[in-house]
Amino acid sequence: MSEKQVVELFKACGDSLDTFHGESHRTLNLLALVSHSPRSTENNAALHLQLRQEKTAQEVYRRKRLELLRGLFRLASGWAEAL
Repeated sequence: MSEKQVVELFKACGDSLDTFHGESHRTLNLLALVSHSPRSTENNAALHLQLRQEKTAQEVYRRKRLELLRGLFRLASGWAEAL
């Protein structure tokens, strides 16, 4: 794995973290809305949809983070072999 690939993974990981962060904020906003009108079927449906979107964003972030860590370990082991 090259340094350029690790940099690209780092950027992708950061982007996916930003997406996850945004989805989490949207979930919190919907939770506040549902807490004010718990009987609203529209709000509850929107919250369930949002929870799925947040979970997907979290899974993407975790995959990207793991891919980045693996890339860093490969790069570090390659440097150790070069010494």
